[in-house]
Amino acid sequence: MINLIFFYVFFIIILFYIFLYKFEIPLLFKKPDGRGFHSVPISQLGGVLIYISIFSFLIIVNFFDKLDFIYLKFFFIITPLLIITFLDDIKSLSILIRLISQFIIISLLIYFVFEINIDNIWFYFYLLFLLIFLNFYNFMDGVNGYVSSNIITIIVSYSLFFYIKDSYYNIFDIIILLPIIVFFIFNFCFKKVFLGDTGSILLSLLLFFYLYEILKLNYLSFYEVIIILNLYLIDGFTNLIYRFINKENIFIAHRKHFYQIISEKLNHVFTNFFQLSYNLIIFLFICLIKLTGNHLFYYFIIFQIIITTLLVIYFRVIYEKYQNI
Repeated sequence: MINLIFFYVFFIIILFYIFLYKFEIPLLFKKPDGRGFHSVPISQLGGVLIYISIFSFLIIVNFFDKLDFIYLKFFFIITPLLIITFLDDIKSLSILIRLISQFIIISLLIYFVFEINIDNIWFYFYLLFLLIFLNFYNFMDGVNGYVSSNIITIIVSYSLFFYIKDSYYNIFDIIILLPIIVFFIFNFCFKKVFLGDTGSILLSLLLFFYLYEILKLNYLSFYEVIIILNLYLIDGFTNLIYRFINKENIFIAHRKHFYQIISEKLNHVFTNFFQLSYNLIIFLFICLIKLTGNHLFYYFIIFQIIITTLLVIYFRVIYEKYQNI
């Protein structure tokens, strides 16, 4: 298996190198717009390359060491959605097509992968939550490294903790993590590639699937999963409510999210450092709860969430006033 992992890393690096340096596809380049911070066209093949890397290696590993079929089933189900999203990256599709495709694929995912029956109230709860989370996660893909560093931080920190505490180990976590790390290097360090909507949707599904696997083992509660994802939920909901109040079109791309505002006023490095620090503080509190059984630490988490929500609202209002001056 170690030799396979080394081959996998080599394969990922070569794949990224070929498509970013030797075989550029102009049609798949993202031109500067009002949402991002780039000033030159940049390839948005990141999500496609991550998908190819993971799916190819899953099939290869399955020949040598039979994995649970649930992982291949997961990828088979989400593939149509990623194809539609990829087409949307090339030529913008209607909101209706995107939402209907998300609704159908998420429903199939919940029924066949999460194995929750349609007559179970949790089926509809997960359906609504994932619809919101997918789109919020997509909204957050506007700063180099922001989305990829989020999933890397969460998977690495919680996998290490549960490995040390409960000897939890899953090769699938390594398989999804390695291409995301390679992408992060080409995205954040070399500034050669973006995730594209294909990538942000893929990563949101991978992150929730990872957390759901831990949830099934009773290592985390659903409320703790919400806590882990709370930064993006806060940014997404506060921005959505603010735009509704101001009667703005919520479907038009903009640069008014909290992470975009602090990136504009400071820089991308600080934005990623803020997110890393925030997630690690949440991780520390959850670890303390798991190790001590003391639920008082939940109050510290609630306090952090309240302060962060107020901070996000404050920055949003200040930014609006600054723009109107």
